[in-house]
Amino acid sequence: MRRVLICLVALLYCALAQAAGIDSLKSLDLGNFEITRIREVKSPADLGLKNTGAWVTGKPVVCVEVSAKKGSDSRVKMNIALPLREDWNKIYLAKGNGGLGNNTSADQAYYDALLGYAASHNDLGTDDWQHSPDLKSVIADFGHRAIYRTAIVSKKLIAAYYGEDPKYCYYSGGSTGGQEGLSLAERHPELFDGIAVFFPVTNRTRLHTRFAYERKVLAPKAYFTPREIEKISDAIVAQNRGNTGEYPEKDYPFLKNPERAKCDYSKLTFLTAEQLEVLKKIHDTVKDLHGQYITVGFVPSAELADGGKSLLKGFTGDWIYPMALGAAYSVPDVTFDGDLKKVEDLFAKDSNALPHLENFKKLGHKLIIIQGKLDTIVPAQYAKEYYDAVALRNGGMEKSRAFARIFFVPGMWHGNMTNCNPLSYVRNWVEKGVAPQSIDIGVQYKANRYPQKVDVY
Repeated sequence: MRRVLICLVALLYCALAQAAGIDSLKSLDLGNFEITRIREVKSPADLGLKNTGAWVTGKPVVCVEVSAKKGSDSRVKMNIALPLREDWNKIYLAKGNGGLGNNTSADQAYYDALLGYAASHNDLGTDDWQHSPDLKSVIADFGHRAIYRTAIVSKKLIAAYYGEDPKYCYYSGGSTGGQEGLSLAERHPELFDGIAVFFPVTNRTRLHTRFAYERKVLAPKAYFTPREIEKISDAIVAQNRGNTGEYPEKDYPFLKNPERAKCDYSKLTFLTAEQLEVLKKIHDTVKDLHGQYITVGFVPSAELADGGKSLLKGFTGDWIYPMALGAAYSVPDVTFDGDLKKVEDLFAKDSNALPHLENFKKLGHKLIIIQGKLDTIVPAQYAKEYYDAVALRNGGMEKSRAFARIFFVPGMWHGNMTNCNPLSYVRNWVEKGVAPQSIDIGVQYKANRYPQKVDVY
């Protein structure tokens, strides 16, 4: 009886503490942001979600929705999820968005809270951007400001709810979410102890110029079938199997070093002369009307990556050029002289990540980047250029590896990474001082999964 009474008292205490924590959130001053909803979620069903596995517990999580106030210069929305005090691991985890970043939902943060993290997820204030009266503010939020403001708001909520600050703060995200992570390391190095990003966008304006170039080349008609695209990729892999340091064919169907691959177009006899000319243009670097280099070319053997998009229709998720050029934007008519200047004038300052990580380094914080060598949405050359610039500013590769490490993964593109948790590597580095010399990672290539151990660059 005494034991039952003690348990009841403990439950009552937890319930009162929970209620007090929620009450402390309701009166919190968040500046230009406000809490629009607080709810205690006791199961995934409360969010309209299915129970997705044995790891999903029935422990309550407080889910908080936050929006920019009307009349402010932002339209960002946030979801913050807070586990009970006894379930909290003392860590704040922010997750990045992808693509245009125009949506957020409570489940993104909720699942991380079930793992013990005080977690956040946010949109980038880009929903219905076409009708925003202040496009420059939208671009600032998209480029770097939304995730910064989310981190500030989230830390205020955490401190109010738990009565203490988190012991560690981490960020993880890919693609546009990778851009957000790099912007945090550059602009707000004090906010996160560790940042883990994968296939990050570094040079947003030149990347979208690559998108526009591909679509311009492919605009007139459909030049290739999916089967032809696969044959092109397989043929280029076969042509380069004898290169020094390559994987044996029996082990991997892709190249270890596709960045060194060459294509002998004369051996692609299954293609027409017209198809060969289009393929050469897709492989080529992007140049202006005077033949001057603008941005990267296409890695031979990556043709089937990302659904073969670079030989089908190109990447259709280009919002940068439409934002900058408005109604005047037309894929066949776009130029990489005057039009590119308009794009860079509008976007470069807020959306391009700069390799200025000296303050991040001084604070002892850690950065891990994972990049696929076959990525055709965010080609590996951008990440290489970014990291090489970081190394140049910090005394070379060895000194840069003391705080920032990058791993280039063969066979990996934008959506086929398997069996890898980038967050675990950066946590181990921050909390235990163990810098990863290599990572274990898999890729889904055609119908099979291929595990690899990838060494640091």
